[in-house]
Amino acid sequence: MGMRAGWRIGILAALVALPGCQAPKAVAPVSPMGPEALVLEPADGVVTEGRTLDLRIRGWAEAPAGTAWSVTGGTISPGGRYQATGGPGTFQVTARVHGRTGHTQVRVIPPPRGPVTGPDRVPPGARDLKASVPAQPGATYAWSAVHAVLAGRTDGPEVTFQAGTTGPIRLVCRIVNAAGTPLTASLELPLAPRVALSIQPARAVVTAGNRYKAGFTLDGPADTAIRWTVLEPGGGTVDALGEYRAPQTPGRYTVQAALREDPTVRATLAIQVVAAPVGPVRGPGHATKGATGLGASVPDQPGCTYAWTVEGGTLRTGAGSPRITFDAGAGPRVRLICEITNEAGEAFRSTLDLPLAD
Repeated sequence: MGMRAGWRIGILAALVALPGCQAPKAVAPVSPMGPEALVLEPADGVVTEGRTLDLRIRGWAEAPAGTAWSVTGGTISPGGRYQATGGPGTFQVTARVHGRTGHTQVRVIPPPRGPVTGPDRVPPGARDLKASVPAQPGATYAWSAVHAVLAGRTDGPEVTFQAGTTGPIRLVCRIVNAAGTPLTASLELPLAPRVALSIQPARAVVTAGNRYKAGFTLDGPADTAIRWTVLEPGGGTVDALGEYRAPQTPGRYTVQAALREDPTVRATLAIQVVAAPVGPVRGPGHATKGATGLGASVPDQPGCTYAWTVEGGTLRTGAGSPRITFDAGAGPRVRLICEITNEAGEAFRSTLDLPLAD
C-alpha cells in the first residue's frame, strides 16, 4: 500500500473515531403502500349486468403477483377484472396481498331499457302528443325527432311533441344508465289521414231536463274516437255517444266534440235550453148563455206559441196570444182549449170547461 493510500485510510479512521460519527447502515426497502390497509379503486363502482369493471390497488399499476381476490357476487380475475355474472345487487370485493387487506363495493344494475311508446294515431300537425320510455333510476335521456318538433324538456323519460305535415315521424331516445351503458330506442309513427269533424245541425233548442242526440259527420277512419264535453259548468251532461241531457235551468250552453288523439280537430253545438210550456187556462168565474166579451188566458211564456180553440162559443180576439176574448153560445157550457208550444217544439194542452147559466 502506497503513502497516498495509507493517508486516505488514516483520514477515514480518524473520522470514524470522532465522537457522534458512525459507519452508514443498509436500509431495507419500504413498500410504496405503507403499513395501512389496501385501498381499492374505484370505491363503490357501478357496472351493468353481464359487463366488466376493472379494479386496482392504489399505488400499483397492476395487481401484484400473489394477490388474493374474493367477491360476494359475480367473479373476478387475478388481475382485478370484475365480471357481473349474476343479477342486480351490491356486492363486496376483497383483495389481500403482502399481509394487508382492502375492500370495496360494486353495484350491479340492469341495462337501459326501451321501448319508445307513443300514440296509436298521429294526424298531421297534431299538438301536445306524448311519447315515453320506461323510467329508470339514475339514467339520463336525450330525445330527438324527425318530421316532428319536440316541446319542453327533452332529458326525461317522457317527451311532448308536435307532428309535422309529412311523415313518417321518427322519435329517438338515447338512454344511458348509471354505469354508462347506452341504449338507443326509437319509434316510427306513420301520419294518419286528415280528419274533418262537424256537428249537424250546429244549433239546437232543448226543453229543460230533456235529452237531445247530436248528429255529426266525420271525414276520416271509422274507428276514430270522439270525446264529448259540455263546456259550461252546470250546462248539463253528454255521454260518450253524444246524447245530451239538458239541465233544469234555462240558458245557452255549448257541447263540444273533439278527436281523442287530436283535440285540435273539434266541432261545437250551440244549445238553447228553454222551460217546458205550462198552463192552466184561466177564465171567468161564471158566465151566462149568450154572454159576450168574456176573457181567458194562460201564463205568458217567452218564445212560446199559442193555439186557441173555443167549443160552444165564438173566439173573438187573441187567437195566437196568451189572452183571448170570446162570446158564449146558447149551450150548457163553453170549452176553452189552448195548446202552448215552446221553442223546442214541446207542446202542452190546457183545457177549461165553463158552465153557462140561463
